[in-house]
Amino acid sequence: MVLIIGGISLYRSFAMYEEKQTFDVLKGTIPDFSSDIELAIVKDGLPQDTIPNDKDYIVSISCNNNADGYWNYEEWAPVIINFNKTKTKCNVTFTSEKINDDKILAEFGIQETIQEENSGESGLYKVKHPKEEILFTFSRDLDATEKKNLLLTEYRYAGKNPNNYVTFNNEFAGWRIIGLVNTPEGQRIKLIKDKNMSSYAWDSSVGANNNYGVNEWSTSSIMKLLNKGYIGSNGSLYYNQEKGNCYNNLGGNTTPCDFSLKSDNPGLGEDAKEMIDMITWNIGGNGFMLDYNNIKTAEFYNLERSYNTGKICSTGTYCTDKVERMTTWKGEVGLMYPSDYGYATSGGNNTNRKACLDTILYNWQSLSDCFDNDWLKDSPNQYTMMSNALPTAAVDVFQISERGFVSTMNYLAFVNMNVYTPSGFRPTIYLKTTYKLSGDENTSGSKSNPYTIELK
Repeated sequence: MVLIIGGISLYRSFAMYEEKQTFDVLKGTIPDFSSDIELAIVKDGLPQDTIPNDKDYIVSISCNNNADGYWNYEEWAPVIINFNKTKTKCNVTFTSEKINDDKILAEFGIQETIQEENSGESGLYKVKHPKEEILFTFSRDLDATEKKNLLLTEYRYAGKNPNNYVTFNNEFAGWRIIGLVNTPEGQRIKLIKDKNMSSYAWDSSVGANNNYGVNEWSTSSIMKLLNKGYIGSNGSLYYNQEKGNCYNNLGGNTTPCDFSLKSDNPGLGEDAKEMIDMITWNIGGNGFMLDYNNIKTAEFYNLERSYNTGKICSTGTYCTDKVERMTTWKGEVGLMYPSDYGYATSGGNNTNRKACLDTILYNWQSLSDCFDNDWLKDSPNQYTMMSNALPTAAVDVFQISERGFVSTMNYLAFVNMNVYTPSGFRPTIYLKTTYKLSGDENTSGSKSNPYTIELK
């Protein structure tokens, strides 16, 4: 049974049963005893007679009698589910975001002052994802927990050089913190390798799409390089800290690569693997929804989480693959998203952060305030996880250009960078929630005094 309640009776405590009033039901099925649901409202630790009208709160609900509940932020009302007994009692707790920010960040070991949106400073910024902006994700049949997880406020590092360095995989200040970001499983600390690694192919599937490869992450060469359980050329070399041959061009061509312990880019050690969470990564594409040259940061975020795939073509020389297309992938090591890059700018004096986020990422090439103040920009070009769907081909993915914009196009040659084209990449992971950032009184998160990671 599901009940969304409006005009509800509110209680300072469950004992105030005689004050019960009627309530209006917006939707759902209600048993005869539905008016016996009691709600106790608490705001920032104090009992309330009414629901707070200020919607800048995080709301949690707990019930007895095995009932459950969550807050409907759109209707600004509680949703009570799985109730089947009279006199069911639920606590509804409202916590102001300022207090909640400190609590959430402290839980993950992030000791950082949140920057004002257009301060232009390097540091930690809040990113909100209201339902009306998540256009495609909410057309999917998600359960209440997944929806709640997608709507949580994120905390992301942005600017030219924020203090977000961390020692991970025994690499001193070798990784950086993207932030505390949303996944279908909940919020996680997301890390990315500081160094843009040598250029390899995103995919090098022989025979498919005129030997140009396939833009499906779940079967790609680079996914197999980074994750466990794959054999043969390129397979699991980074994950297993091994040497071998990595794909770097058309039709399965390879080049020697070295991810051994003493190399410049060591693969994952056993301690690091223990810290990495197995997460559902969203690998949606742009589909027919938006031309790749007309996508802003928030739109990329939504499309990454959509049901669109990287293949909308059905015929043609570059559309012959029979690979099953996915929109989610369960794994440990991925790459950054285009939206990760977009949200990492602080903006500058002439074009502030809001203006950068409101600008199509392809057009950042002419906005140095946006890309020069984005710590994820690097040289050479960098691959992302997101495929680019074209009506004539299934061989492109989005890249972060060394010129500061997002596209599938080589800016200098004005040709598409297909998945077989060698490009840089940066392994990206989510930490398990049993771990947090740590440091002593000298820890600042700078490159010389990075965070470390410890068990909670």
